Amino acid sequence: MRKSLLSIVSAGLVFSFCQNVFAQESAAPIKRCASMEYRQWEEQQDPSIKVNRALIENQMKEYIESNKTTPATHAVITIPVVFHIVYKGTAQNVSDACIAAQLKVINDDYRKLNTDWTKVTQTGWSALVADCEIQFCMAVRDPNNAPTNGITRTSTTVAGFGTNNSVKKASTGGCDVWNRDKYFNIWVCDIGGGILGYAQFPGGAAATDGLVIAYNYMVGSAGCGTSPYNLGRTATHELGHCFGLYHIWGDESACAADDGVTDTPMQGPEHYGCFTAGSVQTDACSASSPGTMWMNYMDYTDDACMYMFTAGQKAKLVATMNGPRVALKTSNGCTPLTAVEYLNYNESISLYPNPSSGEVTLNINIPIISSADVTVFNSLGETVISKNSVPTNMETKLDLRNRPEGIYFVKIATTEGSVTKKVIISK
Repeated sequence: MRKSLLSIVSAGLVFSFCQNVFAQESAAPIKRCASMEYRQWEEQQDPSIKVNRALIENQMKEYIESNKTTPATHAVITIPVVFHIVYKGTAQNVSDACIAAQLKVINDDYRKLNTDWTKVTQTGWSALVADCEIQFCMAVRDPNNAPTNGITRTSTTVAGFGTNNSVKKASTGGCDVWNRDKYFNIWVCDIGGGILGYAQFPGGAAATDGLVIAYNYMVGSAGCGTSPYNLGRTATHELGHCFGLYHIWGDESACAADDGVTDTPMQGPEHYGCFTAGSVQTDACSASSPGTMWMNYMDYTDDACMYMFTAGQKAKLVATMNGPRVALKTSNGCTPLTAVEYLNYNESISLYPNPSSGEVTLNINIPIISSADVTVFNSLGETVISKNSVPTNMETKLDLRNRPEGIYFVKIATTEGSVTKKVIISK
């Protein structure tokens, strides 16, 4: 349903969303999400953010209105992702397998590849379940165009980062952001306070953009999740905020406001726990069938009981990706390095020892090519060694023991380009 941005961020509403509560079927108090609390805090720190977000909200509404007649399907948008693992102790240093499992969950959820969406059988709602046509890939090049697996690991002494952005800064024990115009930043850490995650809405500071999830509320099957929040849906929920989605109940329970999406029903307070698939849950805001949309990713139910975005929510995601986050659409973060880029990356080619007394070891670490031609020149430009089809990813010896002291140049050439390195012979 439609609502104004100002009503969403009012102080009374913001603090009500994140009180310690008990799930219907979960005994421990939790804070499912701290995004609205974080939002109010950052806007208090910098009031210009609130003004900027009001403008963005209006721009997205205009985009949605002017694109009502566009086809329901669009070209799939692929977004490069970097996971910053900030850990104190082994348990918090989640595995690569955990990250891979989490990536699969958000891809499945945003592409409607999750098998549990078929549980949506309430009248009229199965037709609303949307493939958001957004997918995520692990970054393969970092901001310096060096190869990466899309995961950074930072050891810290901080126990419980809270929601004041300290995990996003190396100076406060965390890890600095990668360029938000090229990467979606996801920090994984011990947040503390029972908080599962929090996210930054569009329009915030570039240095803190992204989302934060607790290391122990990811994917239980990969060893990094705690029931009932162990299916990876915390990340799905928080990403929704990064795309501009609000909580489905509008962070108030009096039916006075909701999430600003036309095809989600009005709802009183948030839901916790789990419900029988297909069951109709009603409240004062949606008193008759099909009731409240408790299985929506932007509610607070257990991971096993949230499994849909609506077409209206998708429209807002698409508007965000064509508005405040449009730069991500042209990012090369998931484009593998070319052979030439590998050649220019210092760590791809090593010559050691350097200086050397005569025998030099060459290692060409370029995974996308199998061999290169190697030529060694002296300072006069004369060829002293020439080797064709030298295998990459293994050591090659260059024997200069019978050559005079001085500077020599090693040229490594591939079909795509070449690079020259310097080695010093000193006896």
